[in-house]
Amino acid sequence: MPSQTGDMTSELDSTAETAREQNLRRRYRTRITMASIIYVVVLAPVTFWGGLGGHSAWRFLFALLPVLPAAWMAAIIIARFRELDEYQVRLAFPGIASALVSAMLASVTIGFLGITGLNLPGVGWIVFVAGMGTWWLVSQLTGAAKQF
Repeated sequence: MPSQTGDMTSELDSTAETAREQNLRRRYRTRITMASIIYVVVLAPVTFWGGLGGHSAWRFLFALLPVLPAAWMAAIIIARFRELDEYQVRLAFPGIASALVSAMLASVTIGFLGITGLNLPGVGWIVFVAGMGTWWLVSQLTGAAKQF
């Protein structure tokens, strides 16, 4: 008679995704894709015709329009994290933690360089790319990218 503990454990320890997990991942990817498309659709006209470098007071409103789909993306990512099980969170955590640290270090570095008088254009983008790039890289290395 086979060992009950060994057989049961091997049957219960499945690495295959359940139908629910597949549906949640598919829903996340659909939502984040839609939000990304909306972001680009909003960003293109704002960039080309928003008059961001002009003198109109409207430029401030136009400059903030892309923040709406970006905030929606953030809400989608947070909702996805809430759907992950303990193992998936454990996989995803290093990417998010590394992204936070990377963005913080970029901010502090740019802040101190600013004190010296060095004025870097697009500073916010540097911080954004540092955080997102680190998240992507660490997620690829840890295998967490499959969860998203």
